[in-house]
Amino acid sequence: MGEAVELQNVGFAYAQNGFSKSVLKNVSFSVGKGEFAGIMGKTGCGKTTLLLALNGIVPKLVKGSFQGKVLVEGKDVSQKSVQEMSTRIAYVFQDPNDQIFSLTAFEEVAFALKLRKLGEKEIKKRVENALRAVGLHEFQQQDPTTLSQGQKQKLAIATAIAMDTPIIVLDEPIASLDYESAKHVYAILKKLNKQGKTIIVAEHDPEFLYANASKILVLDGGKIAVEGSKTVLKSKLMSEFGLRRLK
Repeated sequence: MGEAVELQNVGFAYAQNGFSKSVLKNVSFSVGKGEFAGIMGKTGCGKTTLLLALNGIVPKLVKGSFQGKVLVEGKDVSQKSVQEMSTRIAYVFQDPNDQIFSLTAFEEVAFALKLRKLGEKEIKKRVENALRAVGLHEFQQQDPTTLSQGQKQKLAIATAIAMDTPIIVLDEPIASLDYESAKHVYAILKKLNKQGKTIIVAEHDPEFLYANASKILVLDGGKIAVEGSKTVLKSKLMSEFGLRRLK
């Protein structure tokens, strides 16, 4: 199957007002193609920075000092532009309001496809299929700002689906959702994973990861503290790192 992503001794320190703030320290791990990997850790442990390094936003668009190597499908991310990486990895932000800006749901999903200069018929087919997959087909002409928070998150996921990348990365996608909306989001992710997509999600809720993930990574102080199967979520190690342990 091979590796979808591989990090080799990755370190990163943000440059802030002349000072350096270390966030990632000697991080090494891999996620196989078709795996569903969950990343857990307390707020500020480096989860978001780690995810942004996968597609090159860190360090290309974020100032700081970077060490190590990130490989996506065996290719060095440092040798690729962020735009090139967007054809391999779709990124879904924690707050969908950070990425939604179009006047209609249809245009929101279509925007990145237009940048890739796909044909009009292909764009229409992809957008409608993606919106249908997340249950938003009937909202395609609606102003995204009028959608509920759960619907906005599903719209952000629809954008990732339409891009048809082999890897989808999500940063705490259910952080602001109610339980039913969260269940729906993870049902969508599970279906995508069964279709062969590699899913990598930073998450604070062990319940959803236990039900869906095949690999768990625990980040602590910018380092990988634990790497294992979902049974990690029931171990005493969770409590040791200040995370909720499943019974």
